Amino acid sequence: MRFDTKKRFLMVAALMAVAMSMMACGGLDSDADDGGASDSGYGVAATAAPAATAAPAATAKPASTTRSSVVTGTTLDSDSSESPSDASGSGSTQGSAGGPASIDRDVASAASDRVIVRTADVDITADNVFDSLEDISKISTAAGGWVVSSFQSRKYEGQISIRVPAERFEDVMARITDLAVEVERVTTSTQDFTEEFTDINARARTLRDTVEQLRVIFLRAEEVEDALVIQQEITRV
Repeated sequence: MRFDTKKRFLMVAALMAVAMSMMACGGLDSDADDGGASDSGYGVAATAAPAATAAPAATAKPASTTRSSVVTGTTLDSDSSESPSDASGSGSTQGSAGGPASIDRDVASAASDRVIVRTADVDITADNVFDSLEDISKISTAAGGWVVSSFQSRKYEGQISIRVPAERFEDVMARITDLAVEVERVTTSTQDFTEEFTDINARARTLRDTVEQLRVIFLRAEEVEDALVIQQEITRV
C-alpha cells in the first residue's frame, strides 16, 4: 500500500496468486485469452498494472486504496477440442436452451487443459492503513493463502501482496473490497502459462526417468568405484 500524507490515502496492494499446477489450483472460470485485460468496477480478478490514483484535495479525509492482484492457474479439459462442425452444432443447441449459462459451460470446457494465470489489481479507500493491512493478511490466511510481502511507508500509505488458492479468488476479492470506504479501481487480466507448465513437467519426468535408470545401473555395479561414479551422477541429477 502507498499512502500520501497530503492526500491522506491508504493504498493496499494485494496480490493473490496460486501455484500453476493442476493439483495445487482448482478449476477456475477464466478468460482463456492470453494476456487479456479488462477494467471493471468491482469483484473481478486477473493481472493488471496499477493505475495512478487522482490526487484529492489536501482537506480530504484519511483514505486507503487497496490493490488486489490475483494470479491463478487453471486446468481445463483437453477433450474439448471438437471439430468446428461439432462445436458449432453443440453451441447452437445449448444456446437456444441455456443462453449465457451454456456459454459459460462452453468456455470452461474449451479452457480445461490450460494453466491460466488470473490477476486483479484493486485500489480502495479505507479508514486505517494498519488495520487494513492486518485484515487483508487475515483474509489471505483464512483462505488458505499467505502474505508474500507487506509494508507501510507512511501513515497513510501501505502495500501488501498475498497469494491464495484459485478456488478462493472471488471470495477473497469480495472480502477485500468489503474493507473499502470506496472502491477506486479494479483492473483484471489473464495470462496462459500452459506451455511453460507443460515444459516444466516434461523436464521433471525426464529427470525422474534418468534417476531411475541410474539407480538400476547402480544396483548392478560390481565394483565399488563404479558404484561411486554412478552415485555421483545421481546426485548431480
